[in-house]
Amino acid sequence: MSEFQNQKYTSKQIPILKQQLTQILKENTEKDGVVVSLQGSWGIGKTFFWNDFAEHSWNENAHVYISLFGKHKLDEIKKQIVLKVYDANKVANFIDKNPIIGKIIETKWGVDVSMVANAFTKETFEGVVLCFDDFERISPNLSITEVLGFISELKEQHKCKIVLINNNDSLKEHDEANHSKTIATDEDGNPKELHITTKTNNQGIFDKFSEKIIDYRLYYEPHPKDNLALVKDESLEFVSWELVEELLSYVNDANKKANIRLMKQFISKLKLFEELLSKETNERISHSIVQMIFKAIFEIKKFESESFAFANISSLKPHIDTAIKKHYVEKESFIYELQKLNDQLNKNNETLKVYDEVKEKYDRFLYELAYSDKSFAEEFYTLFEEHKKEIVKIVSAISFKWYIELMCRVDKENEKKYKDFYIEAMKYYIDTLDLNNTNIPSFVVEEDINLLSQNAQLKEYYENKRASQTQINLSDINTAIRLMQKPKEQSGWHPRDEELLSSITVAQHKEWMIESKEYLQTCFDFTRWVKGFAGNRPFETTYENILEAIKELAKDDEYKNKLELMIDFFEKEK
Repeated sequence: MSEFQNQKYTSKQIPILKQQLTQILKENTEKDGVVVSLQGSWGIGKTFFWNDFAEHSWNENAHVYISLFGKHKLDEIKKQIVLKVYDANKVANFIDKNPIIGKIIETKWGVDVSMVANAFTKETFEGVVLCFDDFERISPNLSITEVLGFISELKEQHKCKIVLINNNDSLKEHDEANHSKTIATDEDGNPKELHITTKTNNQGIFDKFSEKIIDYRLYYEPHPKDNLALVKDESLEFVSWELVEELLSYVNDANKKANIRLMKQFISKLKLFEELLSKETNERISHSIVQMIFKAIFEIKKFESESFAFANISSLKPHIDTAIKKHYVEKESFIYELQKLNDQLNKNNETLKVYDEVKEKYDRFLYELAYSDKSFAEEFYTLFEEHKKEIVKIVSAISFKWYIELMCRVDKENEKKYKDFYIEAMKYYIDTLDLNNTNIPSFVVEEDINLLSQNAQLKEYYENKRASQTQINLSDINTAIRLMQKPKEQSGWHPRDEELLSSITVAQHKEWMIESKEYLQTCFDFTRWVKGFAGNRPFETTYENILEAIKELAKDDEYKNKLELMIDFFEKEK
């Protein structure tokens, strides 16, 4: 049972932490300076939490966030504080009282900004909170001793209220990464470590200073739902956040489960589909897209839900993979496949019922110990046999193969019957394939084609099917142009694209090159792209046909000078 299921979640840790920070930094009437250490594991959102809390607790000029990352001098930190703390009125008053320093400010702060910082008084920081972050990313040019000394000065002399965001484990790892080891060999020739030279000791320095300057140590240990609440985007109407919460419960790594960076990455991928999925989109498709993206980002393999229904979205998988890897979705193609799948799901309730029944029987097999292997195999076979013409499409080719293998394993007496049925059902599936669809990704993804190739009977059946299907008529020059542009734009191509382009004759290439400037330019760009491959190049036949067409046209004096430049380009590195 998931930790999220059958219970109403109420966060306790975050409200308590906010109350502690409020009491220490806002409601405390003591005039002394105070330093709070906000600690927590890497990646769980300490910085995100603090900035959200500060923005809701103080006005813009009353809190300053300083990341040590990218800072090379202490003056850079001082300058950032000055620029944030002093609003227009404070600057005006300060210039009146300090005309020399005012000159510095008037010349856009100059290099002696430390002179301004040195003029700080206790009143300067009244009601202001300073937050220092990214100690583990501090530049080698900036001494952590110098930074901590400055923080100590702000606390002791200027009575500042300060928050340090830190993860001591990261500081220690940073030090270890900067160690250098001297290695030698012993008498037997085996390597041995002579000594370690320590280049940094930021952990030790931080520990030494923290004993003196840190007054409170607070810990940010959010529940995954706390972090999800911080980053989720309610405008993503196609997303069920209850589903996301259930998915989070299947992440075993505790740090990864609450990792706000992964959550933000996940949501950024979902936003790519925001305008593509409408209220008319079947929720099974939406749930499946959310699930597929989540599993890729958080690297989980197993997920089973009793609360949500899903669909076979293998036709959308190439688009989702591209969104995850390249942060891009080819909208036209995705919408085409989505609409086709959506219509299929909405019109065919029987398909949904069969899908649910398959899942129900499989879940029963897994979790009901009294449900015998024999009964499971027989009932599965009966269900599959009843829907043999569409069962592969309903559950996907890969899942169907796995189910058949499971049935063979638990019911060896009928193994031959199940294997024969597999061949029969897969042939029905092959008959439904649209092998001529090149403008959009085929319903058959690459895994399915590879799967068919694993069985000699199915491979032969598939090859015969492909050979017998009617060729697309490439008399349309625009189709040819699009086919040549697509591989480079999408960083991939359908195997059928290669076949179709290779069917364009040299004569046809010549005719279109004369007819269209765009066609000749597309051919040149395409062949340059193909030329960049080492070893066995794709589209080799098309490449050779285009070059031959250019060479033949170059024999005509009217085109010679132009085309010989292209020929020189392709032949100079042969």
